[in-house]
Amino acid sequence: MYSLMPILGPDPAAMPSAEAFSLGNDGQAAGVASVNVDEIPLGVGAQWLDGLLAATLPPPNNSTLWGINDGLVAVGGTTPDNYATISAIVVDTGNVTDLSPLVGTASWAADVNDDGLVCGGGRSGNGFLYSVPAKRLFATVPGVNLSVINNPGEALGLDVGGKVAVYSVTNGTTKTLNAMAAAYSINDEGIVCGSSGTAPTYNEVPGICDSRQATPVFQVIPLPDGAIQGTAQAINNSGVVVGTCLFGGQPETQSAFVYQNGTTTLLDTLISEPGWQLSYTFDINASGQIIGMGNLNGVPTAFMLTPASGWQWWQWWQRLPLPILVGTLLGGVASDAGGWTIIGGRRIPIDPWGPWLQLQPEKRDALMALAMDEIASFIADEATRVQVRTTLVEAANSRLKHMDVRPVRTGPPRAARGPGKIPLKNGLPVSWLRKFGR
Repeated sequence: MYSLMPILGPDPAAMPSAEAFSLGNDGQAAGVASVNVDEIPLGVGAQWLDGLLAATLPPPNNSTLWGINDGLVAVGGTTPDNYATISAIVVDTGNVTDLSPLVGTASWAADVNDDGLVCGGGRSGNGFLYSVPAKRLFATVPGVNLSVINNPGEALGLDVGGKVAVYSVTNGTTKTLNAMAAAYSINDEGIVCGSSGTAPTYNEVPGICDSRQATPVFQVIPLPDGAIQGTAQAINNSGVVVGTCLFGGQPETQSAFVYQNGTTTLLDTLISEPGWQLSYTFDINASGQIIGMGNLNGVPTAFMLTPASGWQWWQWWQRLPLPILVGTLLGGVASDAGGWTIIGGRRIPIDPWGPWLQLQPEKRDALMALAMDEIASFIADEATRVQVRTTLVEAANSRLKHMDVRPVRTGPPRAARGPGKIPLKNGLPVSWLRKFGR
């Protein structure tokens, strides 16, 4: 059994509020969240810790984060024109690096391993590898868009002919996996999961493939009873596979599954929370935590599942690193407004930024001055304390005098509710498929 926590963005009213695509071993996740800018919903790259929103990239560009490693480095793409053009980005402790000068403007970063090696692709059909620690382009891989990379340095992708391929960083060679029609994950043992058409119907079925074999063979994962097709979407180092399957009928329904110890089980049967129907799974970590997409009372909602014997979502405060916990408790900005905490001399963004950026600049300045005043109250020397606090209070008062009080509201407007459907391509979410160049 699993405990379930919804994954939300700054505006829970948006449809969907958020989608999380990549999951690290400490419960950190990356994806996209909806913010409201001038009454228009905008998708921006987002990070969560154990299901709680930790950071978002600022507007005005659309952005998505498709990968995150255990060092909290996240990667993705940013676009000013709703993905007509796109540039690869790396996000490291709040600092965004645009890779387009190195890899081109029509490119995206899809994944990053724990050594900081980033893989990605472009509309040219060529993949790339970028080293975050070295801050340089590591390699260009002609003819293969790379989408997932494991810690040994094996990068999964699609070649220009649409075939699944694995590029080895160690020897610089590419192997085609002819046994697979589609592939979405590779673990540290080189096991790839995805789908392939098999006799007699040739509907796509989920399965795995050992990419290190001389002639890799596709091994079918049995579908749940009644399902007519499906695909495996992620695999961890223990060989546990998660994916999605399709049930016929009117209407057809998509359901998420987990495959473990030779048994395929629908995730809906492993939760007790009412109102949920789990549809897709995007990643699974070493602890068996799973992120995906489903419907909560008919509303598209991202979720995070945690094995019931493990950590429970309401214990989030026990999982925060001590510096972030101290910054959260003292600063108080993590639950209701944007801000920063300082760790090792580096600024770490504490979100949601969306509501904060919706405030008038004068109000933001006043609030920051008053927050600094609270900190200044701890200054031991009385003369210094009075001088600093007087200056800050006067600054807050001055900025408030210039605030425009005519608008009906200065906080974030509610996002327009959409049709309540996730855009799909071949039965899979379009926003997730972008990382694979599909």
